[in-house]
Amino acid sequence: DWSVTGVQTCALPISDAALDSPRRSSGLAWWTGAVDAEDRPNVVVITLETVGANHVGFLGYPRDVTPNLDRIASRSLVFERAYSTATHSNYAQMAILSSLFPRRGGALDVYARLDYPRMLVHDLAYGMGYRTATVSSQDESWQGMLRFQTTPTPTYFRHAPDHEGEHLDLGTEDITPDEETVRHAIGWIDRAAGEPFSLYLNLQSTHFPYPIPKSAPRPFLPDQPAGPFNYVVWDRSELPTILNRYDNALRYVDAQVGRLYDALEERGLLHDTILVVTADHGELFFEHDTVTHGRTLYEEETRVPLVVHYPKMLDPRRVDVAVSTLDVVPTIVDLLGREPHPALQGESAAWAGLPGGERSSAVFMNIQGWKHYEGVVCYPYKLVFDPDTDTSALFDLERDPREARDLASSRGPA
Repeated sequence: DWSVTGVQTCALPISDAALDSPRRSSGLAWWTGAVDAEDRPNVVVITLETVGANHVGFLGYPRDVTPNLDRIASRSLVFERAYSTATHSNYAQMAILSSLFPRRGGALDVYARLDYPRMLVHDLAYGMGYRTATVSSQDESWQGMLRFQTTPTPTYFRHAPDHEGEHLDLGTEDITPDEETVRHAIGWIDRAAGEPFSLYLNLQSTHFPYPIPKSAPRPFLPDQPAGPFNYVVWDRSELPTILNRYDNALRYVDAQVGRLYDALEERGLLHDTILVVTADHGELFFEHDTVTHGRTLYEEETRVPLVVHYPKMLDPRRVDVAVSTLDVVPTIVDLLGREPHPALQGESAAWAGLPGGERSSAVFMNIQGWKHYEGVVCYPYKLVFDPDTDTSALFDLERDPREARDLASSRGPA
């Protein structure tokens, strides 16, 4: 029992209905009723690879690395305490797209079995008469993600293997330069020719080893580490150089987000577009003596930026309540004026922090890759369970934001 007197508890719905999966037929009623074209704002979801909340200016990063994201955030609903569902991309990104926890067993799920209902953002949008597209800088076939994204819904799809020009090397895959991905996405928007559209965009240069095109600006130098620099081993003395390298990559990615935002504005589409910008997870730079990601559930890895820009309905404001990237699609559905779809596991965060916008559930996360951890945030507390050792760690994020004091070990046996 790790409850603490005086702390607001997370209301976890417990009922037979909550424990059962929805019937496939239960989603049919959701589609009934015509939707007029003027009531269908465009939808754009941008996922940034490996960008933690601690590394963007609008959430406190001191360097001028994200001027475009900062500009967008100043006009948007900003969630200051948004969490990823996982700290490795193949789970985290699919949860953003589907509002489902992808894991279906005790081992790493590479989506070999997909015998369960899933309703991705392009499925929902297509059913309402939208043109839909995925334009991604990454190779979506990595870890089976392409299998997860492939549904009966016809949709435009382009990822790294479709790009015929220069690629950038991540070590595990080759990616499309993000500037080319955004250029292609803008071209697709133009081809939509005034029809309502839903676009999913994935940008990748902030993934280790943080590659950017040779022609891209590099305002932070030096940025070429000379010592060990692989996914798991760095030379700690070169941390300033490695941070320069990462910040150059993030500055490059930020510029591409700005290009898309400006393109929407130039075309008169911005006011009537629901634009969501988030990230799949963060990155460790020797915090907790660890580097890169997929290794822990510490805040540096789990907290991500989450911004919703929709000036037609949302005034700029900041919300300091725990939300999940699992809530992205339900939030979009809510802003579209639809009831929650029964296939979605998240909940709308559009009105979080406002009267009547109370949230009903805790925030869950996990790792199944390098490590195995299960986590839950019931702010201000985070509980992390290690199934391999059958041990738990408990942190008070308000008093101990760096998670240096494990309350579970300090309290001793219950």
